[in-house]
Amino acid sequence: MARRKSDADVRSLSSLELSILCLIWLRAPCTPYAVMRMIAEARSSYYKSRAGSVYTVVRRLESFGLLAPDTENPRQIRVTPAGESELRDWISRPISEEDLMHTVDWVRSRLFAAQLLPPAERGRVVDDAIAGLERVRETAVALTHKNEEIGEPFGVLATLGFVYETQARIDWLRHIRPYIERELPSQLAEALLLDWQNRASDQTIVPPGETFRPSEAL
Repeated sequence: MARRKSDADVRSLSSLELSILCLIWLRAPCTPYAVMRMIAEARSSYYKSRAGSVYTVVRRLESFGLLAPDTENPRQIRVTPAGESELRDWISRPISEEDLMHTVDWVRSRLFAAQLLPPAERGRVVDDAIAGLERVRETAVALTHKNEEIGEPFGVLATLGFVYETQARIDWLRHIRPYIERELPSQLAEALLLDWQNRASDQTIVPPGETFRPSEAL
């Protein structure tokens, strides 16, 4: 019998574990293998690299009473009422600064060492990254529509964040593109940040109740 989870247990659940619990809640009833496949097929390298931990996470969540075998097919799992309660708590509590800061951007990581390349090569790297991100943006828009097709309106809202995040990365690279091939001065931050503030103030926001058109976000 699954033991009752304590407050200490709940505090020890990671955001990844809670995300897996949420995924199971959305797709239940499902097998742990199906969950592993969904994560393994994710576009994000962060999730792909953690697909192998799904079985361990599922056992841990079961031990807390947050998951249980499906009544009709014991090989499948579902989220228990206690699991739904834990998801509500997770969604409603303030998001930690650590989670807000969690964004892995390998393009950004590479640019710290861009000075090792000749100027023209630096420009090519940025141009290639912009072209790749434009393809990613198309995928993000398609996933937003896909969530609507499968009847998940909150999935639409969540996936729209992928569209905005990708567009922000494109905007950033376009912003720095004129500088990437130059000999950069030591005093650069103030001018770039002022330009960023001016660009941000010109963004178009779609008021509630009006029709969203992807071109307005892209």
